Amino acid sequence: MSIRYVKGVGPAKASLFEKIGVKTVSDLFYYLPRRYEDRTNVVKPSEAEPGRAQAVKGKVLKCSLFRARTGTTIFELSVGDDSGRVFGSGIINRFWVSYSRWGRKLLSMVK
Repeated sequence: MSIRYVKGVGPAKASLFEKIGVKTVSDLFYYLPRRYEDRTNVVKPSEAEPGRAQAVKGKVLKCSLFRARTGTTIFELSVGDDSGRVFGSGIINRFWVSYSRWGRKLLSMVK
């Protein structure tokens, strides 16, 4: 069965799926993500290991945006609790900018 006939997939989405090689529903079952992030093992900010992707739960202590020399907007986030804090940064994501308000508790993947 063509991917186009799945509920919520119209002609525009179907063409996007075709670009990545997914033409049928069975193709979709075998389309695997590029990487897997394990978000089941949540650690405290003080237990986070540098360079390793981990799920950290805490309170937003700081969030800011700045523009790099190349023109790319970078998003910085500091998450912490009583045990410590971690810092993260990345290319701007509208969801994170709107969601990461000071004082809000959240679960974040950091590396």
